[in-house]
Amino acid sequence: MSELAAAQVLDSLDTLVGPLAYRWLAHDEWAQRSLAELRRQALLTSFVGDPGRILHCSRFVATDQEIHDLGDGAIPDALARLAPPECPRSGWHWRADDFGVLCGWHDAFVHCFLGQGSAPKSYDVHLHLPWNLMLEDITASGGVIMHTALVSSSDCGWLLTAPPSGGKSTAIERLPRHWHTLGDDAALVWRTGTGHFAASPLPTWGALIGTSETPSRIPQWRPGESVEIGACAVLGKAPSDSLERLPKLVALRHVYRAVTEHPHVCTQRRAYRERLFTFAVDFADQVPCWEVHLTPRADAGPQLEKAFGQL
Repeated sequence: MSELAAAQVLDSLDTLVGPLAYRWLAHDEWAQRSLAELRRQALLTSFVGDPGRILHCSRFVATDQEIHDLGDGAIPDALARLAPPECPRSGWHWRADDFGVLCGWHDAFVHCFLGQGSAPKSYDVHLHLPWNLMLEDITASGGVIMHTALVSSSDCGWLLTAPPSGGKSTAIERLPRHWHTLGDDAALVWRTGTGHFAASPLPTWGALIGTSETPSRIPQWRPGESVEIGACAVLGKAPSDSLERLPKLVALRHVYRAVTEHPHVCTQRRAYRERLFTFAVDFADQVPCWEVHLTPRADAGPQLEKAFGQL
């Protein structure tokens, strides 16, 4: 394939993912299908102005020599052809995920790469996202990818966290109708320019990779929608309902767990440990955190509204 053909843009898309402004450029059929799936599954929000990142998307199966070059922070010629001529040839960060998707970015260059190679695991992937790039960008701006449900009531956002099998899904199902579920699995969370915390939903992980036994409660992902966070609830199952305001040090432990256990974060935890811990300390210090114990048949709404009334 000639350099001119390789650099052709077959499709493009501008969209917000939380506070991140991404421009996607599709250079081949795989990338075209990926953008079409993104449009199908998500209600997208565009942005005004320049993007924070320009993602060049294309299939890329590296040779042995190219794998060696990637490890040295170099950029293979096949990918460099997709970017402008001033593309740096060294200093790149490369990460591959369990879907076989390779992300590459440079600290001093807005252009980056999203490439589909050969997947080491067999997943029925419904939607390709630059997870490693999103983790880098959101943590660089002081935010996180958090394993949490995101709900709202009266324009106030709540993060609902829980350990595995801790009752998060059950609590969401039993919220009163006037509560809105924006996300049921994960969210981008960051501090805004006004000093408050905000969150945007991320796709349900099980539905994303085709392993969920039940359909997502979110019919369409809204990556550009955000809500200011008023409080965080740590959910648990118990013989009787209870509500307790958590001391900041106890809240810190729960928040740090939630910001390190998402599948795309736990494999990178060591590299981002300082950023994640700094966020958890700040969040636990500023945001009221409650421990909410629910019986198997209890509704979560009354307990959360009781906590909301004490804010």
